[in-house]
Amino acid sequence: MKKINLILLYIITGLFVGCGGSDDPPMETPDDTIDDVGTVDDDMGVEEFDLPMLLADVTNSLILATITDFNDEASTFKNAVDTYLSEPNEVNFEALRAQWIVTTLAYEKTYVFHIGVARDRFLDRAIYNWPTVASAIEEFIANNEVTEETIAPLSPQIKALAGIEYLLFKGDVASTNQEFLDDEKRREYLRLSIDFLVFQADRLLAIWSSEGEDYATTFINSEDTGVRASFNLFFNGLNNAVDVAKVTKIGKPGGLETSDIPNPDIVQAPFSNISLDLLSVSVEMVEAAFFADDITNVSDYIFFILQENSLNDDLQAKIDEVQAAIDAITISLELAVTDNTAEVENLHTKLTELGILLTVDARSVLSIIITSTDNDGD
Repeated sequence: MKKINLILLYIITGLFVGCGGSDDPPMETPDDTIDDVGTVDDDMGVEEFDLPMLLADVTNSLILATITDFNDEASTFKNAVDTYLSEPNEVNFEALRAQWIVTTLAYEKTYVFHIGVARDRFLDRAIYNWPTVASAIEEFIANNEVTEETIAPLSPQIKALAGIEYLLFKGDVASTNQEFLDDEKRREYLRLSIDFLVFQADRLLAIWSSEGEDYATTFINSEDTGVRASFNLFFNGLNNAVDVAKVTKIGKPGGLETSDIPNPDIVQAPFSNISLDLLSVSVEMVEAAFFADDITNVSDYIFFILQENSLNDDLQAKIDEVQAAIDAITISLELAVTDNTAEVENLHTKLTELGILLTVDARSVLSIIITSTDNDGD
């Protein structure tokens, strides 16, 4: 692209020098005024942004990378469950709890990219529909045989990541481990729940991977326009993550959305106390989509259109403010929604402001069609 632009420039400059008779030296164009992610439209002779390159970079470096990592961690989690069930002691139980945290944080990185086929199949709900219903889990274990057939019809809300969190973190290590030791059905419920989780992680990877449905290639090369255009889907995934963070993760538990009464029971991870960590990871992935190094990212697209970085600077600053607001809450979110209300409200405000930058400013520049979020209809 640079060579084409420079050749055109030299031709034009030569014509002016030949016709005008000026003694001044030819004008030089600095390299940094030519965008490396542009292409030349042969028909129109104008420069266009290389959107397929952006889609390929974010697919390979962000989407496939995070989904593969989650799949690996889910398999590691299953191995940890198998180890624990063969030797159900407190050491193995603590390792199991630690791996649940690693696996869930790995999943959270993928949530931003539950778009296209994965979103159409509601895989996010199959993997992590939170919060769980603890009473439903206990009632099922107490009153039913726990088999693959009996657990199959149960809602993912009580047998995937959210349900497993309750099983592992409902109490302290000693008492919760003892419950598993005392109840074979509880151990079987755990085993079948992790099998279900691994199955869903495999489904997610199979959608995107070249060994499966290879949606990655379809996504990169799609010629769909409007709401089904790949970049439109991608941007709406980012917006959805911020909207869910504002409304569901912070606003509703903090009494800042549909009700003014705080409800700590509906935070994302009420038993493991990692709700704020999950939120931070989600925001980090939005930031990566805009600003990750060594790939063509959304900020490159914005700069290409505007030829200046004021909007990108505003987005980066607001993301930093959101992370600072998360860090300012020094206790668990379950306690903070009642005890640190000012800090929670500040976080909600910063997420609201970030959402406005996405749905108003960035949307306008990038000509995005904003679609429904996971909060619509709640």
